[in-house]
Amino acid sequence: MLTDSTFSTIRLLAVDIDGTLLSSNHTVLPEVRRAFADGRAAGLILILASARGPGALKHIMEDLGHAGSCVCFSGAWVGTIDPARSVATVAQELTIPLETALAIAGAALAAGLVPSWHTGRTWTVPSMSPYVRLEMHVTSQTPIINEDLASAGAPNKILLIGAREILIEVRDDLALRHGDSFDAFFSHETYLEFLPKEADKAQAILALAREEGIGRESIAAVGDAQNDLGMIRAAGLGVAMFNAILEVKQAAKWITASNDDAGVAKLIDRILEARRN
Repeated sequence: MLTDSTFSTIRLLAVDIDGTLLSSNHTVLPEVRRAFADGRAAGLILILASARGPGALKHIMEDLGHAGSCVCFSGAWVGTIDPARSVATVAQELTIPLETALAIAGAALAAGLVPSWHTGRTWTVPSMSPYVRLEMHVTSQTPIINEDLASAGAPNKILLIGAREILIEVRDDLALRHGDSFDAFFSHETYLEFLPKEADKAQAILALAREEGIGRESIAAVGDAQNDLGMIRAAGLGVAMFNAILEVKQAAKWITASNDDAGVAKLIDRILEARRN
């Protein structure tokens, strides 16, 4: 059983976005907004760690009234975002080799999927689809439509959305030919993210913590999906959402409430309460 001392030592909290910070209808609950403000006031360093790109975090950070370090594209983009000034400063950026990226996009199209080609500045798709429109609604972004995906430059991430069995088949086939050049993780039952081989939420968060002089034992990380496993295992306090997949719950040291029950707020409150005690 975890004690107050485990929570009271936490100085940095890394928070996943979808399925964690945001509710099921992709909004910031008032309790979470309040807890973020309380955490900042208490000197808790709050880092957003997401599969989303910098542009898709802007409106969320505006809603939170938050600015600071972010880990985007699951570690392929690390930097500082200040939504009030519309500024994003890149500290580290990794891309999928262009040849590999084109192979991923080609395999997706052959399987009837529409690849989303993401860079730090742009989101490009070769055509519209119901899944693209859904992603537009979720992220409050509008993609560029261009069949020449390579014209946007090497991507930080390629997202495929579709039936899980098709996504697994595409992933496994690509792994046989290009597996040395990418990693692929599910961030949702129907969302498969292709990333540069070196992209890693955990390593990005540990690097940001080192810059602040913070050791692993003083880091907490909370998430719900496969792409959160690394940071949950690397943190001194790994936390799973109640709505997390089983593998995440098994890796975590503590389970908070669901994203629809302000689980992130309850975690921040637990940390701050332990400090007061």
